[in-house]
Amino acid sequence: MLTRLLLTSAIVATLSGCSAWLDSRKQTVSVQTFESTQPIAGVSCQLVNDQGQWSVTTPGEVQVITSAQDLVVTCTKPDSSIGISNAIARPSPGYLANPTAAVVVPVGAPSSVDQLARGVAQAYPANIHVVMNEEILVTGGQ
Repeated sequence: MLTRLLLTSAIVATLSGCSAWLDSRKQTVSVQTFESTQPIAGVSCQLVNDQGQWSVTTPGEVQVITSAQDLVVTCTKPDSSIGISNAIARPSPGYLANPTAAVVVPVGAPSSVDQLARGVAQAYPANIHVVMNEEILVTGGQ
């Protein structure tokens, strides 16, 4: 009886401790635009992934829903020049440090592989730079 109670308590504590982490799919990213190497302001940008579409005027921040898919940021100036950055989705540091990430979970609970595939355990670079008239990849180093 005591063993069953301890096991049940451990499972509940593990699942409740990571429930906020599992539900947290929102991330704030900062977008800044450049003309060559000079920062420019007031540029309209659209951020898109398979979870939605968001708008921001640079320099600015916007909250997005993370995904296993890259976040494509397309910025357009009034003179019609365009800059595109693909922010690469990577496993989030919190996911990699989570001790329950490698634990076998009960049937019906999301597996680590499923969480990665759905983007729950993904993160984008916090700072996304867009260079006008160029298309670039943005990885976690910014």
